[in-house]
Amino acid sequence: ILAQAYCVPNRISSGMAAYLQQLESIVKRLEKVADTIDAKPQLSAAAGAPPPAGGSGLAGSFGTAISPQLAAVNAAAQATGAAAIISGSEVFAKAVNATKDVLSLTATCKKPGDTQWQQVLKDVMAATKELNPDNRSEFFDHQKVVSEACGVCMFVVNPAPADHCQNQLESLDFHGIKVMRRGVQSEKDWVQAVKKCLSEMKSWCSENCKMGLTWNANGADPTTAAPGGGAGKSAPPKGKSGAPGKAPPKGAGPPKAAPAAAPAAAGMAAVFADITQGDVTSGLKKVTADMQTHKNTDLRAGATVAAKTGAAAPARGAAAAKARGPPKCCTERGNWVVENYDKPAEMLTLDEVNMKQLVYVSFCRNATIKVSGKIKSITLDTCEKVNVVVHDVVSSVELVNCERCQVQTTGVVPTFAIDKSNGVQVYLSEASKEAVFTTSKSSEMNVNIPVGDEMAETPIPEQFVSRFVNGKLQTTVSELYSG
Repeated sequence: ILAQAYCVPNRISSGMAAYLQQLESIVKRLEKVADTIDAKPQLSAAAGAPPPAGGSGLAGSFGTAISPQLAAVNAAAQATGAAAIISGSEVFAKAVNATKDVLSLTATCKKPGDTQWQQVLKDVMAATKELNPDNRSEFFDHQKVVSEACGVCMFVVNPAPADHCQNQLESLDFHGIKVMRRGVQSEKDWVQAVKKCLSEMKSWCSENCKMGLTWNANGADPTTAAPGGGAGKSAPPKGKSGAPGKAPPKGAGPPKAAPAAAPAAAGMAAVFADITQGDVTSGLKKVTADMQTHKNTDLRAGATVAAKTGAAAPARGAAAAKARGPPKCCTERGNWVVENYDKPAEMLTLDEVNMKQLVYVSFCRNATIKVSGKIKSITLDTCEKVNVVVHDVVSSVELVNCERCQVQTTGVVPTFAIDKSNGVQVYLSEASKEAVFTTSKSSEMNVNIPVGDEMAETPIPEQFVSRFVNGKLQTTVSELYSG
C-alpha cells in the first residue's frame, strides 16, 4: 500500500511534465504566427515595396481582364505586317501596363494631390509621348487610333472611369472607320481588337471603380512609391578613395537640421498670397500733377504714339495658323507634297502621278493646282482660296480647316469629306454625279452638277431637325432646304 501511495505522485508529476512540454511548443508556435502578422503590414506599407508577383487587388484583376485583350491587339498588329501598326500597338501596351502599375498603388498609398499626378503618371505619359502621328503618312489614321486608345489610360484620374472609356471609344471610331474603309482585312481585325480592348476596360471600370478609384487614406506618399519615384535613404558621404568620410569630432553632436520651409503654394493660390502679403500699396508711386496729361500741356503735345517698325502683319486666314517655310512641290516617301505657296506666278501642275500616290496640299493661299492622271486620294489642309482640278480619284477628296476653296472633277471621284471648312465649292463632272459627301462642322458648302450645258448649284444642308418618334431619335433636313 505504501509503495502504491508513493508511486501516484510520481505518475502525476510525469504527466504534468508532458502537458507543460506541449503547452510550451504551442506558445512558441503562436509567437511565430504573431511575429509574422506584425511584420506583414510593415512590409506592405513600405514606400518602395514591390507588388506581389502577378499583382493583387485592382492591379491583379485589371491584368487578368486586359492582358488577353492586349495579346489579341499585338497578334492582330503582327498579322498586318506594317511597322507603324506594330510599333503603335507596342506603345499602347506600354501605356496600359504603366496604368496597371498606378492601380497597384491604390492599396498602399493615399490619393495623389493635384501637383503629384504628374509624377504618378510619369510612365503613362512617357509611353504616349512616343506617338508622333504624321499626317503625311499612309498610316496616319492608324496612328490616330493608337493615340485615342492610349487616352483611355487617364481613367485613373476621372471620377467616372467607365464614361471616360466610352468617350475614348467613340473618339477612336472617327479614325477607325477610315482605316476600315481601306478594305484591308488584317487592318480591320486590328481595329476591332483595339476596340474590344477598350470595351473590356470599360466593363472592368464599371465593376471595380464605377465612381473612381479608392485610395488608402492612411497610406504612404504616392510620389515616393510610384515607379521611378523618390529614392531611398542616401548613402553616407565618401572620401576621395571611396571609403566612408571621417567621423565628426568628439563632443560635437549631430548637425542640426535646417528649419523646414513652408510648402510653397501653387497656381493662382500663390499669386493671391503674394499680392496680399504685407502692405499691398507700398510699392506704388504717387502720380503728381506734372505727370498727368490733362494737366500738363507739354505731355499732350508729344503724346503721339509712333508706329512700330518691323512689326509683323497680323496673321490672316486659315493658312496663317502656323508658321510656313519655303514653298515646296515634290514627292516624299512616294507621295506628292505641295505646301507653303502664296500667289504663285502660274498654275501648279502634277503630271507624273499614279493611282498608288497620295497628294497632300497644305498652307497654300491663292493658288491653282491641277492633278493630271489617276491618284489614290487628295487632301487639302489649312488652305485659303485654293482651286484644285482633279481627274480620277480612287478613294476620296478631303478638305480640312479650309476657307473658300474650290474643287473641280473631270473624271470619277467617289467620295468627298469636308471637315471644319467654310465656303467650299465643288464642281462635279458627269461621271462623278453619284459622289458621296461627308461633312462636319462646316458651312457655306455648295455642289454644282451638270444639267445640259449649264451647272446647277445645290447647297449642302447645315441645319437639321431632330425629334423622338416611338422612343427613337430621328433627324431630318430642315425645311429651309426643301426647295
